Amino acid sequence: MGRYGSPQLGYHAEATDNDIPELNKCPQCEAFFEGDVCPICKTVCPEEMKAGNRKAPKKSRKKLARGGGYRMPPVWYLRFWFILLVSVFSKLAAVVLVWMTEWKTWLKVTATVVLLGGVYLVSSLSMLLFGIFSPIPDDPSEYVDTSLTETEYCERCEEIPYE
Repeated sequence: MGRYGSPQLGYHAEATDNDIPELNKCPQCEAFFEGDVCPICKTVCPEEMKAGNRKAPKKSRKKLARGGGYRMPPVWYLRFWFILLVSVFSKLAAVVLVWMTEWKTWLKVTATVVLLGGVYLVSSLSMLLFGIFSPIPDDPSEYVDTSLTETEYCERCEEIPYE
C-alpha cells in the first residue's frame, strides 16, 4: 500500500482475503493494478479479473491459535523460586517481580501484603534490637556531670584553633 492506505501500481495482496474492488487483479502474481497489463509480471488481465467483474472473496474468520495444552514456561526471573530468593534480599524488588507475573490479581495482592508486612516486621525488629527504641531516662544526671560549677567548667574548656 502506498501513502495513507492508497494502493500503488503493482501492489501485492498480503493475504488472500484482501481485495481492492476498484483495481484489476493479476491471476498469476495476484497484484492489484490499473490498466490492462500487470506491471510486475507483464500478463494481460483477463476479463473476469478486471475491476467490477471479479467475485468478492469469501470473508474467512481467522482462527485463534490454540496451544494444544502447551504453555510457554515463564522467563527465569518470573518463576516462583527466583521471586522467593529475591524476597530474601529485597522485598520491594520481589513485589515488582510479583506484579510482572501472570498470577491472578488476588494472589498478587496477597503476596504484596505479605512481602510489605515482612518489611515492616523486619524493620521493627531491627529497631528494637539495635536500641533505637531504647527508653530515655527522665533524669539527665546519668549523662551530664553536674558536680562541676560553672566557673570550673569554663576553666576546663579549651579553645580550639581554626586550623
